[in-house]
Amino acid sequence: MLLPSLALREDFRANMGLPQGTLYIPPGGRLVEGLEVTASVGDVVSDTLESRIKVVDGKTRRGVQTSTRPCDRIVYNPRGVVSLHSVTALRGVKAGWVCVVGEEDLLTTSLAWNLDEGNIAYGQPGVGVVVVVTDKVRLTKFIKILKPSIISYNT
Repeated sequence: MLLPSLALREDFRANMGLPQGTLYIPPGGRLVEGLEVTASVGDVVSDTLESRIKVVDGKTRRGVQTSTRPCDRIVYNPRGVVSLHSVTALRGVKAGWVCVVGEEDLLTTSLAWNLDEGNIAYGQPGVGVVVVVTDKVRLTKFIKILKPSIISYNT
């Protein structure tokens, strides 16, 4: 299957590893708890925080998750890109679990594009949780650093 996508330019990869919003660091290396957000991206963050929309791919830095969580919607998104499919598949999602075939790391962008207002949490590996307020100006600037690509994706 060919999947139209926006790929992160190589010269911006290091920058994207930095928190893109407010970073919450838990004391003593525990998990961040008690935050309420509109959406969460990532397995650990989605399992831990209160959010209406939860985007997961079944993998964490700790390894593959074996979960019986329900999938209300399935999205295809290869590693390191924002697929056109993810943007359109997330349109209209108001609540539930979104299961990603591929990787969910950059899907904060797809969610931000589709949310009228709210905030999105994602994990900052080994540190804590980042919360980003949806902002079309910030999102447009981010999209400008992506480059179009067509990716062959095997499902």
